[in-house]
Amino acid sequence: MDKNSYFKKASELSTLCGAECAIVVFSPGNKPHCFGHPSVQAVTNRFLQASGGLPPPPAGVSAAERMIRAHSEAVMYEQNQHLVNTEAEVERMKQRRREIDGLVPMQMGDLNLEQLGLLWNTALMINGEFEAAKQMSGASSSAPPIGG
Repeated sequence: MDKNSYFKKASELSTLCGAECAIVVFSPGNKPHCFGHPSVQAVTNRFLQASGGLPPPPAGVSAAERMIRAHSEAVMYEQNQHLVNTEAEVERMKQRRREIDGLVPMQMGDLNLEQLGLLWNTALMINGEFEAAKQMSGASSSAPPIGG
C-alpha cells in the first residue's frame, strides 16, 4: 500500500467511527508525510499529554514537529555511529597493512618460493578486507588494488 491508501483508510476511520487519528509516514528519503483528523498537531498533542510522554510543547512548536525532529536526530545518530564504526574498521585495516609491510624484507630475492606464496596470499587477503571495508563505507581510496 502507498501512503495515500493509508491516509484514505484513516480518513474513513475518522468519518465512520468519529475517531480522531493521525498518521506520520517517512519516505525512503526521510521526508515526513502526515494526515490527521482533526489535525496531526491536535491528535499528537492529545496523545502525548494523555500518555504523560512529553510535557505540552512550547509556544510555536507542535508535538508533531518535535516528533519529526526526534526522528531526524535518531537517524543522524545512527548514521554517525555507522561512520565511527566504519572509520575504526578502516583504521584497523590500515594498521594491519602497516604491520605486514614492516614484515616484508627489503630484498624480495631473499624469499624462497613458499615465503613468496605466503606473502602473496596475505596481501590478497588484506586487500580484499580493505576493499570490502571501503565499499561498506562508500569511501574511495587512492591506493591501487594489489595485483592490479
